[in-house]
Amino acid sequence: MQLSKIIFFIFLISSCRNKTNDEFIKAKSNHESRLKLLKAFPEPFYEKIPDSMKLWLPFLRQVYVDDQKFRIIGFGMTSEESRMQKILDSINLQKVIFYLDQHGWPDKFDVGFFGKKAVAMVIQHAPLKTQEKYYPSLIEAYKKDLLLFETVALLEDRINMRNHRRQFYGTQVVIFKKKNVLYPVANIDSIENYRRQIGIEMPLNAYLTMLKVEWNITEYKKIIPEIEKEFKVSDTLGIHFVK
Repeated sequence: MQLSKIIFFIFLISSCRNKTNDEFIKAKSNHESRLKLLKAFPEPFYEKIPDSMKLWLPFLRQVYVDDQKFRIIGFGMTSEESRMQKILDSINLQKVIFYLDQHGWPDKFDVGFFGKKAVAMVIQHAPLKTQEKYYPSLIEAYKKDLLLFETVALLEDRINMRNHRRQFYGTQVVIFKKKNVLYPVANIDSIENYRRQIGIEMPLNAYLTMLKVEWNITEYKKIIPEIEKEFKVSDTLGIHFVK
């Protein structure tokens, strides 16, 4: 399987488990097969990783697998699965913090493709204060490795949303009046420019369609004031890295 297919598997969509039982059984089986594949797939950058850092490879590979344990693409988690995933997330977070405090944000030649992804994914699921603490480290790494653009966009938008500020890249969706809607952005008319500048090639409408959002920018503009009121969105500008 090509590396591009592995990358696809790390994209997570969380929604209510309202599909048929047969669909879920099939999705769960596919999910478990992917986890086995991810655990066994050779590290593509192994030869370029310093020997002193190779001890981190199995350690962070397990973090990567555990981060995905109950997060099945297209389905939510039961209360028991959610409880168990939170336990894994807590354990993973301590492992990742241990790494970050020693070495800073990794690039692919520090701990490989999977180690780099493991760190990024765990911080995306971390408490807000933890995300804010390591955001500057991510930005410094991004200046040297522009392939971290997706991680920057996701983390920046998540931090801003959790602080009740507008997002810049349109990565975050919320439930409003029982529908998935785009969380307010800094400038809806410039959002495609923001996305291209950071490195996101997928147009916003395609991304939102993937997240089950019915997208019509004209209609969306009409309900922005309601969404901002519902989620107490502040006029204060959020964090935003400019190249």
